[in-house]
Amino acid sequence: KSRKQRRLQPSVTCARWHNPISRNHHDTPLPASAAPAPQPAPQPAHETHYAPAAMGCPQRRRRQHKNIKDVRKKYRTKRKTKCLDQIHDDLESEEKIKALQNQPEDGDLPGLGQFYCIMCTKHFIDERSLVFHEKGKLHKRRVKYLRDAPYSQEEAEAAAGMGGYVPKPKVTLPASVLKPYGERKSEAAAAAAPAAMDEAE
Repeated sequence: KSRKQRRLQPSVTCARWHNPISRNHHDTPLPASAAPAPQPAPQPAHETHYAPAAMGCPQRRRRQHKNIKDVRKKYRTKRKTKCLDQIHDDLESEEKIKALQNQPEDGDLPGLGQFYCIMCTKHFIDERSLVFHEKGKLHKRRVKYLRDAPYSQEEAEAAAGMGGYVPKPKVTLPASVLKPYGERKSEAAAAAAPAAMDEAE
């Protein structure tokens, strides 16, 4: 019988428990002639759907993608940020840095896009979160990685035996990015004050 047939089949009950006269389990059970007759098991509507596998065969494990940890680690793109060479491209000129530090307001970004960390390529909800981030371990680790020159084709050829290995030179990061957010904000306010006074006059 199938698994559902066995589940739907009524079990044989003892007459002492279902006797309407006596429900004491110490009483003598009724004779077999007085016991209720077993009812036939109803047939399931979809017999082929509940057919079990053959006895002794290995059962197939049901794996869903949310439970596969190696796939989850491989395709972890929810909080993916720019690579180090892309960040080096953003730090090439002061124009790119100012454009990233002074972005237009965007309602789809956290904090309207006004609190952005160029090193970590992340938006923050307010000034307090950005200041705490710049004091944290993750930001300092990213600054340390950015002080090394980005990976180049010459280094790949040297690793393949097509040339001698030369240690990576250290990169000097712009001072405008290394300053804390509070210091940059005060400098921007001081620079904008004379222009505002000239407009008022």
